[in-house]
Amino acid sequence: MKCGSWLLAICGMALLGGCAAPQQRNFPPPEDYVPMAQVQIASRFTVIPVTRDNVDQEARKCIPKLPLGGAATARLADRVSSTDTTALRHTSSANYFVVMQSSAVCIQQSSEKFPIFAAEAFFATVNPTGVPPDITDGWYRQLAMLLAKQGVAKVAYVYSNGNATLASYWFSGNSSVSLLYSSEFRKKGAWETERFDTQFSHPTIAGVEETVRNNLKSKSTPVLHRTR
Repeated sequence: MKCGSWLLAICGMALLGGCAAPQQRNFPPPEDYVPMAQVQIASRFTVIPVTRDNVDQEARKCIPKLPLGGAATARLADRVSSTDTTALRHTSSANYFVVMQSSAVCIQQSSEKFPIFAAEAFFATVNPTGVPPDITDGWYRQLAMLLAKQGVAKVAYVYSNGNATLASYWFSGNSSVSLLYSSEFRKKGAWETERFDTQFSHPTIAGVEETVRNNLKSKSTPVLHRTR
């Protein structure tokens, strides 16, 4: 949803603010997309502690286009400590400032106009079991790079007996940091001709778990469920 004013604010569950009395102003498009050649995938997001008193300042560090003491960050302050995930954007910036209770992260977008996630964004989505954390961390970093490049990733988690679980991860739509996912088990001989971006295998892989929240296979909070 776009307003006539200078910013777009979105939430994981609902829109932040409204479009009452929109200002007729034109703003230049974002110039802070990260070129794909410069995209770097971290293992963890840099988490920023936020309070009602500092959320305005921290939001403007992520999105310098935001005005000091603006109405949007004032509304954002009212949502600090809320159980909802709230994301704030400015029309002239590619960055998202995402607030989750008393924590926040600044998420950039690639030049392909997709969010750049850290590996931990894939925790509690579709996850292989029995694999050492340093191995899965590398796998998730590859997934994050695929999403930054094309907005979707389809992979095969292959077991030692040749069976596999095919998993897909994708963003829920434009102007969103919500991650959707699905998975399907296939026996040996029934998956090899499928199209996928890459495949992962390890001698200790025991299976694949899929997390369901409120009957949905989605994750709107990037750092939800840290496991280590």
